Amino acid sequence: MFAKFVYPAKAYILLLNALVLGLSGAAVFPVLGLYLDSQHNATPLQLGFFLAVNGLLAVVSSQVLARFSDRGLSRKLLVQISNIASIGACFLLASASSFSMALTAGAIIAIFSSTGLPQLFAIGREQVTGDNARMFQSVMRTMIAISWAFGPATAFVLAEVFGYATLFTVGAGCYAVSLIISTQLPKAILQAAQEVAEKVKVRDYRPWLLVAAFIFLFAGNNLYLVGMPLYITKILSWPESYVGFLMSTAAALEIPVMIATGLLTGRVRYSWMMLWAALSAVTFFAILISTQNVVFWFLAQIFNGMFIGVAAAAGISYFQDLMPEQLGTASTLYNNAIKVGGVVGTLSVALVGHFVTYAGVLPAALTTTSIALLIFIALHWVQKLGNYAVS
Repeated sequence: MFAKFVYPAKAYILLLNALVLGLSGAAVFPVLGLYLDSQHNATPLQLGFFLAVNGLLAVVSSQVLARFSDRGLSRKLLVQISNIASIGACFLLASASSFSMALTAGAIIAIFSSTGLPQLFAIGREQVTGDNARMFQSVMRTMIAISWAFGPATAFVLAEVFGYATLFTVGAGCYAVSLIISTQLPKAILQAAQEVAEKVKVRDYRPWLLVAAFIFLFAGNNLYLVGMPLYITKILSWPESYVGFLMSTAAALEIPVMIATGLLTGRVRYSWMMLWAALSAVTFFAILISTQNVVFWFLAQIFNGMFIGVAAAAGISYFQDLMPEQLGTASTLYNNAIKVGGVVGTLSVALVGHFVTYAGVLPAALTTTSIALLIFIALHWVQKLGNYAVS
């Protein structure tokens, strides 16, 4: 079993880079909703517009850059550009005096920073092959979970005590550290025939079912991430610090789940894993809807940890195994399915907040994750009846 944790020396640079880059995002992204609301008096529709535009820009730009990376554009260079642009955007957020300036900073982060992590995962899949490949992807996802275990809580405390300008400056510093580490990343291993990498099996519609399921699954997750801070501070009148502690609790619980999921790859079908993730998500939101007791909200994070832990650890390997000749595109497709889900979730938060109240975000999240569960059930039967090798 321990052999699954032994990797080439350069692979550990990837793990460190994933940890720091994950921490950078964990220090910035969770606070954007409250930042726009408290510092720029953004309406629910403005908030939705800001996050939706950023999400769409991230999807388009990262998917285009992923195709170029699969054709030979340096993945290492893309990671470095991502860090440099994010540093500038953080300083712009720290000094933003208007909603338009904040929107510009968000657009810069969306276009460039969304490329970094998918390219890191693609490099990881190229560097660690064979039986250890899937486990290494899970370990990389665990690095992200570790960063989110203490990143959001620290971010909200920094914002509450020292202000958002200090927080975004710290975020810029984290991206700078990531940039320094990225100079030691290994070079990409290019395919011998790039034309083969551009061919997609048209009749194999499993990747598109998987994309649809992830969109609905993470629409529910984003409804929670964006809407929950507004719901518990404005409707339930809980302290802002509770937001960070809830997010960090879930992230801490994701870590053992991700490791366990990595160890189970090859023994348990991906389709079963994703069914469990979706069922955990449905259970999580059902509990939150049924109670306003903070203790039960923290206990419910067990299901949230299983939901994200399994989906994150198994999801990216699922995409990569379905598209083995397009690792950059597969990693980015996985990432963008999550981002499109984020756009759907963000717009839903804006519409629910505008036309109903923020109390409606949790029932909406339960609805989208239930749809995802149904799609995963369909995907499971497609793979079972089709007798596919990857399942």
